[in-house]
Amino acid sequence: MPRTSRSSKPGWLQHTITRGVGRRPIFESVGDYLYFERLMKRTFEAEDRGAQLVCYTLMPNHLHEIVGGDQEGISNAMKSQLQPYVQWFNKRRGRDGPLFSQRYSSWAVDAGAGFVRTLRYIDQNATKGGLVKYPQEYAWGSAQAYLNGTLPSWIDSSLVRLHLKRDLAAGATLAQAYQSRICQPMSSTEFAELELRIQKACLGHSISSGALEYNSPDKLQWYEERAQLADGFQILAQRLITPGQLDAILQSVAHGGALADLAARPLPYIGNWLALARLALLQDICAVGLCELAALTEVAASTMTRRLRRHRTMLEENASYQQFFAQLLTQLERATAWE
Repeated sequence: MPRTSRSSKPGWLQHTITRGVGRRPIFESVGDYLYFERLMKRTFEAEDRGAQLVCYTLMPNHLHEIVGGDQEGISNAMKSQLQPYVQWFNKRRGRDGPLFSQRYSSWAVDAGAGFVRTLRYIDQNATKGGLVKYPQEYAWGSAQAYLNGTLPSWIDSSLVRLHLKRDLAAGATLAQAYQSRICQPMSSTEFAELELRIQKACLGHSISSGALEYNSPDKLQWYEERAQLADGFQILAQRLITPGQLDAILQSVAHGGALADLAARPLPYIGNWLALARLALLQDICAVGLCELAALTEVAASTMTRRLRRHRTMLEENASYQQFFAQLLTQLERATAWE
């Protein structure tokens, strides 16, 4: 089956993400992390490597890298890391089959402000995931090497140094400049918006439903993520409340005893009500305009207009939907204390 080509030009940077199949752990021991770092060293120290590693973070069930070079060089670099790691991982555990979810996801990163934002995002993955308090405390990422002055030869720091040239010219060490310029915590909104763009990029070109085996966990996960993006679940969760809290509230309202009529209906019927409610909340409470809402959810503006019009019509004509939406507003107000 043909694959979607990646967007890259010679000299461009790419942010790559590799995830475990079905979100399973890909690093289960210290030995796993150490072996993958050995593969990175072998790959990016090779004379014919054709790619440069700028930074990385190895998380339990996925990994991030910023890699520079042309498309062929980057592709070969990823292949030389991922393929031998799967073989080594499976052999140690007496298993077979895939470890990673399809091929790695990647997209171009500009060398300006976009590079700094992406670098901060990668460095702070472990802190946002609750694994450590500060990036330099995480042993399996390049942030520790930048901040401790122990940068290995297989990490290319030239672009980072270029962004920190004023601090370096003023006498700061690379570690000091990195700490003051790169390690400033990202706001929750900034982190969430970058994460959403990354997720949309992954869904957009790295995973296509046609490339996934019918009824496989990966395909079901693709449909679930794509549907949540289209009905505004992820954006609403990022702007108003944590995803877990939002999901609990939505399901509680949809299946609550006070709405016996709704709870008795088929699940797709409930899902349609939840989707309409999410989009309405985004527009009315989070003040997301129609065009922005359509762009964020990757839905045509005309389709979004019809969905929001249907929400308003149901509020006027459907007593059950009125009750459902009123309860949803009440519970969200209690959970988030928004005005």
